[in-house]
Amino acid sequence: MYAGAVYAFVFALLGWLIALIHSGRPLVVWPGHWSVQSLAGLATVAYADCAIQLVLWLWMARACRNRVAWARAVCTFLFGCYTLAVIYALVSHTHDGTDTLGTGLFCVTWLIGAAAIELLWRPQSTVFFTGRPVPSIRHAQ
Repeated sequence: MYAGAVYAFVFALLGWLIALIHSGRPLVVWPGHWSVQSLAGLATVAYADCAIQLVLWLWMARACRNRVAWARAVCTFLFGCYTLAVIYALVSHTHDGTDTLGTGLFCVTWLIGAAAIELLWRPQSTVFFTGRPVPSIRHAQ
């Protein structure tokens, strides 16, 4: 989860790169509903996204470190939100260079989230969160 927080910062820096590349043309975030027209607007979107993601990743890491019972469920829900964002990015992909970079950034975020979810739902994590050992199935010899 700390890797996700660090990547959110990298994502913001690359978002600034997208803003510079895309300056002078509107960036269509949601076709027909929302587009960003200025370089300052593009930077604002990138940095707001960075702040939100940093807070979420660090909040999830702290909740998991403190063995909070709802942490795995909330992390799984947020991963579902990342999944929806990636699906939207892939479906609305316009195949220009800037959009390809943005879609690639979303996909890396999804991969980091998938790794975190996989680690959170391992049997060893159940032991960590509950303090009880997980019963194992032993084969008769």
